Amino acid sequence: MGKPSKRPTCPRWLTGEARKKWRELVPELTAMGLIQPLDAGALARYCDVWSRWRRAREHIDRHGVGYTKRALSTGETTHHVRPEVGLAFTLAGELATLESSLGLTPRSRAGLPTRPSAAPSRPKARFFDGRG
Repeated sequence: MGKPSKRPTCPRWLTGEARKKWRELVPELTAMGLIQPLDAGALARYCDVWSRWRRAREHIDRHGVGYTKRALSTGETTHHVRPEVGLAFTLAGELATLESSLGLTPRSRAGLPTRPSAAPSRPKARFFDGRG
């Protein structure tokens, strides 16, 4: 992707955990040359879906995957799967699709022209690691 890209602007409607995820991803994706301002909508959708998935997962972690319900009239108990389980599963599928399109998985980045995400952590590394 040629020259360094500009960072996309976070939409105002993105709040809370979704905005936090945006702030985590944008610097890294920009440094790697994987995102442009034009990609703001797709990244915003990813961050929104990610935050909803996290909330569903946290609910499952707190309350478990199922619950038991007793019928008042008969006293019979039935076991049910929490709706958040299906929601988390559906959102995970949406995340996988968005991750692939945004280059957020190793496989989706394979073969893409990217820039290194950061300078070497050791100052002298640029002289000794063969990248000169």
